Amino acid sequence: MPLFFRSFTQIPLIAVWLVALAAGYAAESALRVQVEALTHEALGGFQRELRQAGSAWEEGLAGGKPAASAASRLPAVAARLFQPGDGGPEYVLLNSRDIVLRASRQDWVGAPAEGYFGAQFLPLAAKARQEQEVTAELTGNELIGAYPLRGNVLGESHALLVARRDVAPQLSAPVRAHRKTMGYLLGVTLFLSALLVAHALVSVNRRLGRIGDAMARFAEGDPDSRAGLAGGDAIARLGSQFDAMTQRMAPERRNLAESEERLKFALHGSNAGIWDWRMDSGHTYYSPRWKSLLGFAENELLAHAEEWLKRVHPDDLSRVMELLNAHLGGQSDFFESEHRLRRKDGSYLWVLERGTAIRDQGGVYRMVGALTDISRRKEVESALQRSEEEYRSVVEGVTQVIFRSDAQGRLTFLNPAWSELTGYSVESSLSRPIRDFVLADDRRRAGKLFQAVGEGASEIVQGEFRLAGRDGTGRWLSLHARALRDGGGVAGIAGVLTDIDAQKNAQNALTRSNNERKAILDLSPDGYVFIDHELNVAYVNPAFLAMTGFGAADVQGQSLGALELRLGALCDEQKPLPAFAAAANDGETLYLARPEKAVLKWQARTIRDESGVAQGSVMYFRDVTRETEIDRMKSEFLSTAAHELRTPMASIFGFSELLLAREFDPATQRDLIQTIHRQTRNLIDLVNELLDLARIEARGGKSFKIQEQDVTPLVLNAAASLYLPAETHRMEVDLPKDLPLVRVDAEKFRQCLANVLSNALKYSPGGGVIRVSAARRSAKGRDLVGVAVQDQGIGMTPEQMAHIFDRFYRADVSGAIPGTGLGMALVKETMEILGGEVTVNSVPGQGTEVSLWLQAVRPARKAA
Repeated sequence: MPLFFRSFTQIPLIAVWLVALAAGYAAESALRVQVEALTHEALGGFQRELRQAGSAWEEGLAGGKPAASAASRLPAVAARLFQPGDGGPEYVLLNSRDIVLRASRQDWVGAPAEGYFGAQFLPLAAKARQEQEVTAELTGNELIGAYPLRGNVLGESHALLVARRDVAPQLSAPVRAHRKTMGYLLGVTLFLSALLVAHALVSVNRRLGRIGDAMARFAEGDPDSRAGLAGGDAIARLGSQFDAMTQRMAPERRNLAESEERLKFALHGSNAGIWDWRMDSGHTYYSPRWKSLLGFAENELLAHAEEWLKRVHPDDLSRVMELLNAHLGGQSDFFESEHRLRRKDGSYLWVLERGTAIRDQGGVYRMVGALTDISRRKEVESALQRSEEEYRSVVEGVTQVIFRSDAQGRLTFLNPAWSELTGYSVESSLSRPIRDFVLADDRRRAGKLFQAVGEGASEIVQGEFRLAGRDGTGRWLSLHARALRDGGGVAGIAGVLTDIDAQKNAQNALTRSNNERKAILDLSPDGYVFIDHELNVAYVNPAFLAMTGFGAADVQGQSLGALELRLGALCDEQKPLPAFAAAANDGETLYLARPEKAVLKWQARTIRDESGVAQGSVMYFRDVTRETEIDRMKSEFLSTAAHELRTPMASIFGFSELLLAREFDPATQRDLIQTIHRQTRNLIDLVNELLDLARIEARGGKSFKIQEQDVTPLVLNAAASLYLPAETHRMEVDLPKDLPLVRVDAEKFRQCLANVLSNALKYSPGGGVIRVSAARRSAKGRDLVGVAVQDQGIGMTPEQMAHIFDRFYRADVSGAIPGTGLGMALVKETMEILGGEVTVNSVPGQGTEVSLWLQAVRPARKAA
């Protein structure tokens, strides 16, 4: 009955709710009728105004006014007839293509009307033109109307006057009133609905909530939780039954909660799986954690001890059974075993099983235990064992010496390689400083290395020294060591000693070989250029630099192509450098024009390793300028000497043959014999001069006896020995008295001067003065004394002077002037060996001056 009366009081609330709904529907219907009426009235008025505006414009056009003038009256007509809105009347005048001709906004002119009125405007415009009548419609809150104009408008037929008006202000008042009324009704309706529902649910929810809260507290472990509801309805009876049940279960629940809490904490802390084994039946309880460790769900596995025993790894089963039987027989207080159990997927899991037997008067009737996963610990132990074995195999197998020492430097660990390397046993070497085994000459250097690590000055050290073996010989070792720290201090040293004796010996041998090779290359008169495998210049020797005038920095490190360009720039333009890539094994010839004219013989060889791979190349340059010149001179000599020798020999042979074949009168016979004598004399002179040249070239000046002496007596003796015809020639000698001493071979210089004087006499057949003088000058840091011989003879052209020192060359091509053409060549060779030089000045028809320059001896400075 109380629940019924609580439901009956809700009837007034329902009635008021229905009345509110009915009032809302009536207000909505009234608003719809009112809006339709206002819309119809606004549409009719808008059409009338649009028609009046169009007619007024047409009247202005019919009155004879130009179309442009009538169009200009459109804004005034529209402003007078249309009722302006907030933004004023909006209108456009369109042509037949719906392009704006005039508008209330200037920026609309010339644009399509569709962009301002939307696509819904197009059917409205088409209808107005078709019916020739005003057409209007309501779109949203806007009225859009079109009036077709008659006649031509601004040169366009079928023009259309379009206007748009916003009717939102006319409709907004009733809509706002309607919304306000509907808001009131909706608020009342919602409020009444909420009251109706809340009134029905509050009482039931409150009573059920009390029961639910009591049940939640009891489930959470509160044994004193009660609902405490009074009454005779169903909810009250449910609460009373719950209170009675909780009162009966409270003591047992308290004990169970305490046990479960203790067990939960114990299992959570150990992450163990529990098992309980009944001996009489074999029934065994396996906890969910026990099953999950082996990969099983909670509802899997048979609850029997056989499930456990058959999963023990076969290799571990006998040992597990031995431990289990010993505990069951009372030989141990606990059963404890580490073994492997097979998981559901066939893999094995390392576990630690601990258990204890529960006994009564009849013996063991029950056994309880726990299983713990120790696979991670076993993996770490296995990895550690493998690591130790690997470390031991590496340490014992490597050929390097691995050592450790304490803070005092005494050895604490050595691997077997120590004995193989030094001959000392590991046992006898421990506890001794490693410096005791270092060769005496290297002990100081090694001591500094270990001291730097021991004092913490350097974390890691590297160095080389020699260890003295048991046989007294030293072996080179490479040290790599670092400090062992303990609490911030250095507790010792650990390191590796590597045998580098063979490498060191090879390195020393290579260094010696390189030094010897470099010395040979530096002293070699031939040029060498080494090219690496990247085709860059790695090395050039001094001889090559002297040949080319390059500096080492100019070519070393440069590419082979750059070297080729540099050498090409030095070559004679008529004989360019052959390409490096085309060089044959027989070599090529380079004709240098700079820094001095030279001829170089050039060869290249590729350097390959044992497998035949090219590692670089070497280029060899030999100066063959002198050999080339000698070859040229020999060729010229053979061709010229043969001719020069043939001429006197032919005369001698011919005239002697005439004397033998015929009898001549004494005068003719004497003339022939004089000719033979004269040609014989020429032949002897020619052979003597050739022999002089040959001796000079063969001995290179070794037969010269050069000494310091006065040049004046030498000049006077040479001048006195020359026979001058008094009727045609005259000699003048002008020698200063303060001429310094010169370095000269007196006999060779006299011969040179005699040749020059003889040429002065022969090449001045018209007579004249032969003047001998002396002068001094300095050139290239040297003091020179020159003896000049000047004649007034036939002289020479520049072309003739260019060949004056050529062998067998004579300025007189007529043959009237006797001579072999070797005199000036002999003079030049002799003066060069004496360290002097020859200069010639000549003018055709005026004479020639030949100067012989000798190196003067500088007087020693007098002591102050």
